[in-house]
Amino acid sequence: MNLLAKIDRFVSKEIGLSNNQSYDLLIPGKSNIDAQISSVGTLSQTRFQSTGFLRTHTNTEQMFMRQQLSLDAYARNLRSGFGLQTNYNQFANGAVSDYEVACIAAPKLLLTRNIILEPSMRLKLGARYANAEKLQQVSFLEMAPSDIRQVQIDSTMDIGRRIFYKDLDFGFGIQTPLFFLNAQVENAFKHFDYAFGNQIQGLNQRALQNWTISLGTQYASRNEKMRLSPYMIYHQIGDIQQFYTGLQFNFKSIQLGASFGSGQQYQFAAGLIGRHCALLLQSARQQLFSLNTPSFTHQVSFRIYSQPSRKARRYISL
Repeated sequence: MNLLAKIDRFVSKEIGLSNNQSYDLLIPGKSNIDAQISSVGTLSQTRFQSTGFLRTHTNTEQMFMRQQLSLDAYARNLRSGFGLQTNYNQFANGAVSDYEVACIAAPKLLLTRNIILEPSMRLKLGARYANAEKLQQVSFLEMAPSDIRQVQIDSTMDIGRRIFYKDLDFGFGIQTPLFFLNAQVENAFKHFDYAFGNQIQGLNQRALQNWTISLGTQYASRNEKMRLSPYMIYHQIGDIQQFYTGLQFNFKSIQLGASFGSGQQYQFAAGLIGRHCALLLQSARQQLFSLNTPSFTHQVSFRIYSQPSRKARRYISL
């Protein structure tokens, strides 16, 4: 307890974050909630978000589109954040489509006055469909960087598959006035997701685990009109490891961001933050492993939210 008290005094410095801000960690192909599922409910406000994502390429196999809708809020009596997500993913111009719904729970545990623990869990339920005609026109799909799926078709059998799946994601975050630290794993049980033909061969038949570890801080002016938030991210998909260094800058209603990663990957963002709504535009350069060529992705996020609840903030504010 003496050590915990010393740590509490150390992290109570005036510099650093105030845990009532929203972070847009820039990872190509991920929304701010996907990058940190423990952030659900952190703002003690009701928030709706629509995110559209597009990956363009000259090869049909590399085209990818996603539309995500999410709603999250903070429940004061339970001292927890709760969220609901829906996703529609389309690969290779409609050769494969995903429909997914997810529920998120993220309790806010007050360890000390200045240290908050945020465990989180996301339950995903989904369905994957293959279009027989379009699937015959592709030989492989790269679902995400390094997640390459071969299309295996036996012409003597019916082409195309329909599967239903479920899986869990887990996260754990630590919030202090001096820094934040978050770790999460997606597809913890590696659900079966092969729908790329009518043959099942090889080892790549299940969803790959995604690990994300983020560490950062925030420097804010006294009136909080200007904030500077540097961060670092470790991201692993299967056996491929990636590192990102990023920075988010806020001045009044303007938000700018940039991140640079291993493998010549980079991403830029710009947006407007209003009293009850926000618009954020993002563009990134990704390295595709299947063709050893770069691909460009674009993302648009629109948010509508209420003002933070002062009564609820008393229980989770730093």
